[in-house]
Amino acid sequence: MFKIDLSYLIVIFIGLVIVAVYKFINWRNYWKDKNVPYASPLPIVGNYIDFFLNRKTLGDIYRDYYLQFPNEKFVGLFRMQHPTLMIKDPELLKYVLIKNFNSFQNRQMEHNELKEKLTSNMFTANNEKWRNSRHKLSPTFTSGKLRNMFYLILEKGEELHRCTDLLLESGQEIHVHELMAKYTTEVIGSCAFGLQLNSMMDTKDSFRRMGRLTFKTDLERIVKIFIRAISPTIFYALGLKIFPQSVEDFFVKTVKDIVMERKNSPIKRNDFIDLLLELKYQDGKEDKEMDDMFMAAQAFIFFAAGFETSSMIMSTTLHELAMNPDIQERLFQEIESAVAKNDGKLTYDGIVEMEYLDMVISETMRKYPVLRYIPRTCTATNKLPDTDLVLEKGTNIAIPVIALHYDPKYFPDPDKFDPERFTAEAKRERHPMVYLPFGEGPRNCIGLRFGKMQSKIGLISMLRNYIFEPIENTKKINFKPWNFVSTPTDNLILYVRKRNT
Repeated sequence: MFKIDLSYLIVIFIGLVIVAVYKFINWRNYWKDKNVPYASPLPIVGNYIDFFLNRKTLGDIYRDYYLQFPNEKFVGLFRMQHPTLMIKDPELLKYVLIKNFNSFQNRQMEHNELKEKLTSNMFTANNEKWRNSRHKLSPTFTSGKLRNMFYLILEKGEELHRCTDLLLESGQEIHVHELMAKYTTEVIGSCAFGLQLNSMMDTKDSFRRMGRLTFKTDLERIVKIFIRAISPTIFYALGLKIFPQSVEDFFVKTVKDIVMERKNSPIKRNDFIDLLLELKYQDGKEDKEMDDMFMAAQAFIFFAAGFETSSMIMSTTLHELAMNPDIQERLFQEIESAVAKNDGKLTYDGIVEMEYLDMVISETMRKYPVLRYIPRTCTATNKLPDTDLVLEKGTNIAIPVIALHYDPKYFPDPDKFDPERFTAEAKRERHPMVYLPFGEGPRNCIGLRFGKMQSKIGLISMLRNYIFEPIENTKKINFKPWNFVSTPTDNLILYVRKRNT
């Protein structure tokens, strides 16, 4: 495959800009003609100028428009030349995500699995491809399967403790987000691939390097994303890919090698690859669709979705606990009490029973949701209930997660970190569709149990052994505008000291 220089990409980009301007002229009155309250768009970029200038995340842009139209159920916007409806009303969100899910099941993910092999994963798949993948993979994420993986995660929690001790002994600053990313890389390396990576101590570990490449966002990738958004046909005709070829080659080879090894070994680890192989050969029949490439794509998204999201949840939780020592102490006491009840051991059931830990993590995900907005596409003409608006097939839908999470109607004093928002009583009194850290409905995050469990074990390991305090210049967390998953712009550095010293 030939490599296209960035300068050629920019020339193509300019040509497609002209196409986008032409489309914009034809579409600019779209929402006005439908009598939908809308924000006036700019040519080419639509309502996303701050995103393309790398000033704001898409979620924060939606939050701005959410506040500009305080009394509207929805707002018309343009993602470049594509009409996009941002839905604010909780009942309409329930209609889109649950009641009429079949008409809104697809994400705005242009891809070609023949050209980009890793995009045949469940996160980017649409229509029947998604349904089949979800049906096949759902059994691998049950609480019973997670319980079988528990010991693997627990081992990595102990390694996290030992690694932190070594960092403190050497006098190094604790870059919390990077440390948590190394821990989650280790967890997924073990639970998905059955590998011992040593990424917590080895800065050149291949999996950690692949993680950085997967989420690296530079000018070249942004140009590619823009080209694909305007014309997927041209994008793939040019042989372009969003993820580097090295990432694809790495995951395909890794999974093929592991599968070959497992076929010749009687040892069972109950990890993700084992579970995929069980599904492939269940009932004595081989599922031909679950070939090595299918398994590589699912293992890739397990890795990509699991390591960055959970590391962000843990690092932002520790940031908030450092800023709120009373909450940190209360959580520590709950953890110690639960461990004492189980003869000094950390057990699966003991973690499930830690109510305050769950409340703390829930509040973290309110303030710092991994996905700051949820993209969907209308796949069939639809009239939104109790409105006069008819949505045409192909219309983009934007669900403004961060705006809902910071709406004082639902979460008073939203900038305050307050786990009490997630008592059983508080949750009953609040509309369920205003808190969407993992999405909702049939296409919610399939790995949420796994993500929360690895986050809880990581936090427990840290809080049982260390006290976290802000350093002198600890400040508000900002996020990289061009990253789809929330990623802090700066290193999260905290002062860490051992307990009982």
